[in-house]
Amino acid sequence: MIVPMKKLWLICRKADRDATLDTLAELGVVHVTPVVPPEGEAMDAARDEAATIEHALGVLPQEIPDEAPGIDHSLSADVVMHRIESYLVDRQKTESRMADLRTEIDRVEHFGDFDPQRIAALAEAGITVTLVRFDAHKRPEFPEGAQLHILSEHMGDTHAVLVSADPFEVEGAIAPPREALATLRKHLYNCHARMVHIAEHLSYMAAYRPLLEEHLAAANEQREMLSVSAGMGDTRDLVYLQGYCPADDVPAVNAESHRSGWGLVLRDPDADDHVPTLIRNPAWVRPIKAVFGMIGLLPGYREIDISAAFLLFFSVFFAMLIGDAGYGALFLVATLAARAKFRSAPAYPFHLLVILSVCTIAWGILTGTYFGITNLPAPLASLTLGWLTGDAAEANIMQLCFFIGALHLTVAHTWNALRILNSTKALAQFGWIALTWTMFFTARTMILGAEFPRFGYGLLIGGITLVALFMSKPRELKTEWANHVMLPLDVISNFVDVVSYVRLFAVGSASLAVAAAFNEMALAKGIHSIGAGLGAAFILLFGHVLNILLGAMGILVHGVRLNTLEFSGHIGMQWTGITFRPFARSTPQPTDK
Repeated sequence: MIVPMKKLWLICRKADRDATLDTLAELGVVHVTPVVPPEGEAMDAARDEAATIEHALGVLPQEIPDEAPGIDHSLSADVVMHRIESYLVDRQKTESRMADLRTEIDRVEHFGDFDPQRIAALAEAGITVTLVRFDAHKRPEFPEGAQLHILSEHMGDTHAVLVSADPFEVEGAIAPPREALATLRKHLYNCHARMVHIAEHLSYMAAYRPLLEEHLAAANEQREMLSVSAGMGDTRDLVYLQGYCPADDVPAVNAESHRSGWGLVLRDPDADDHVPTLIRNPAWVRPIKAVFGMIGLLPGYREIDISAAFLLFFSVFFAMLIGDAGYGALFLVATLAARAKFRSAPAYPFHLLVILSVCTIAWGILTGTYFGITNLPAPLASLTLGWLTGDAAEANIMQLCFFIGALHLTVAHTWNALRILNSTKALAQFGWIALTWTMFFTARTMILGAEFPRFGYGLLIGGITLVALFMSKPRELKTEWANHVMLPLDVISNFVDVVSYVRLFAVGSASLAVAAAFNEMALAKGIHSIGAGLGAAFILLFGHVLNILLGAMGILVHGVRLNTLEFSGHIGMQWTGITFRPFARSTPQPTDK
């Protein structure tokens, strides 16, 4: 559920500003919004410091090499940062030097290795030596008396040296190298060695990652403190801030206000306020946070939390799109192994993967799908559901997809009706429910050839009547008349939305076909030798890994879409939420209670 918020204004003496912010950060329950734009040199410095530390952490490896020396506990975070920065500066200079050397080597390497000082010495003796490069098919004119010595040909270019008594300008002349080619290559080799040395020492600095992470947390806290302070309003001897507080945390803020002598104003947010969203759900719904976090979706404060419906239907979509009990078993084993290895990680992503894996296994058992195998052993075949595996299985699964779509959209409109049950507009939502099931029967008839039921005509007429009469109140017709004009298109769109759920069947069938094709490819000629066995194993591994990756893409494209577009569109979700971020000492993310 979305936690109700209270809008808050807090007033204190200017002299108590820092103490007030310290106390408020300790409470950690207020999402602060700036009264004035937070600016200042101190803020800029804190922001730059945090960015520098983040950059340093970004270049350090996650794991410490076995040969790394022990940690020097006497080093401060500033000293460690200085060392890392010096290595980074050295690396940047070395990379620049290597780029220059490569450019110079590429420019002159086809002229061979020679000492450029000898060219200068010959010039002093009255002999001009000029390096030239020209198109092998378009030899330029050279001065009379000059001697051309071709050194090499490369990529259609001729590299040569021109010797003459007098200096002259010639097309394709190349300046002599700064140093001999062997010397340039030695410099480049030394730069490579220097880069290895720098990388080695940066890897050793990974031992100080916890120290830097602690330093970054402190820098971020300082930056947040300065930002809140700079964003406070100022009037004579008083300063004030504004923000939002969860309604159930208001008593704690009130109690602290009495102790600290703050002025405190609390009220319900206005309709045009940009209120942050904090969601707290029961434990069984919490796993869906992993999906919301991955795709970056958050309902607006005045929208509804569809987490429970999203989890239930997403689990079904996942199972049907992957559609293979073997894959589901692999997912389950991998999830349990990962959870055993990463015990300190949040639990809800692993719980979600367990739910999805179990649902996939269940669907795969009912449809008799195990790694795309066509001939199942009798014990496994006995577990299948005939309605999903018989001669009419394809038509039945497509009908099931239409049913799931109609049910999904019915949940959306029922939810809308319950929210406005005291308004006549609720009748329009019941009309949309009737139209949704009309579209279900229409899809069965048009795509599967099933007979359209007689009561379907009543649903159609009744649904259109309810929607047309009650989608807007009489006083709203002047501003919402366009909705009535668009009603025929909306009805067609409703049909398209119901039919779109057939993608669950299409993607699941494609996954089964891909798995079966790779199985046949690997085993069609039999396994008569070790080489044939290894080849078959490689084909099976490659094919099923590819199929799993395609299935994962299908989940993102189809499984998420049906919730975030079709369902959300019918329920009126726009996902305009602002994350609730309390001003807190350690800046934790809000957790479900």
